[in-house]
Amino acid sequence: KMSMLTLYFGVIFGGAAALILLIMGRVSRRDALPLAPFVFVGLICALFFGKFFVQQIGVSVALF
Repeated sequence: KMSMLTLYFGVIFGGAAALILLIMGRVSRRDALPLAPFVFVGLICALFFGKFFVQQIGVSVALF
C-alpha cells in the first residue's frame, strides 16, 4: 500500500546521489546508476517514516 511512497523516496534519494556524484566528478551525465539500491533505501524510509510523512502532507493512507 505504500509502494508509491517507496518509489517516491527511491527516486528522490537516487536523484540526490546522482547530483552529488556529478558535482564531485565521479560520474558523467552518460553513466548509468542502478535504481534498485535507492528503491531499497526508499522502502526502508517508507517503512519507518511513511506514517509521519503521510500525516504531514495530510493524506489518509492505510499502512497495513
